Amino acid sequence: MPGYYRTLDFTPVEGQQYTIHVSVPGFDPVTAISSIPEPVAINSLAVTNLTRMVEGDQVVYDYFLQIDYADPTSETNYYDLRISQLVIPFKVTAAGDTLRMDPVPKAVTTPRRLAADGESVSILLQDKAEDSVLEVHLQSMIHPRTELFDRIVAELRTVSPEYYFYQRSLVQPGELSGTGLEEPVIYYNNVNSGLGVFAGYNSVQQDFSPVQD
Repeated sequence: MPGYYRTLDFTPVEGQQYTIHVSVPGFDPVTAISSIPEPVAINSLAVTNLTRMVEGDQVVYDYFLQIDYADPTSETNYYDLRISQLVIPFKVTAAGDTLRMDPVPKAVTTPRRLAADGESVSILLQDKAEDSVLEVHLQSMIHPRTELFDRIVAELRTVSPEYYFYQRSLVQPGELSGTGLEEPVIYYNNVNSGLGVFAGYNSVQQDFSPVQD
């Protein structure tokens, strides 16, 4: 039947290769192979060139987020860096008290790309130069009458090659927009005798508060 299936009594081991077999009456059996990489630590987060602009009823914070992570130099690694932001909704009571609510995710954007509410920025990476620091130009927008800026959250996913190449195949069509080229969309597939992707990842998170209200 359609849907998804999971097991509660199996915990995958980092670095171990796994094969999944699926068989359904009336169809050829399918198989796929992948693994879960070991996590890679985020060494530091920092914000530079922070500016504040007022646009209508919003405040826009424009800044560069610098991320250093402990990429092993002895092997090829693949990453999906996801950056999101949290805001604290609040309201002022008739008595003048400020009631703060639990933090909620809100879109963090780049100057070239708007994101849907709660959506994170995703950056696919393959290794990094030794001693280099990744820098990402970001913008965070809040409504100052109802929201407080909380934290920027960086999630560094160390991903299997299957994860990386599948995600990269999803973004390729956008890179061709405006070129006039009608390239066929070919999604990465690692399922033998079938269609789909079997992949794994490990992740670490670190947050940073660039704005002190």
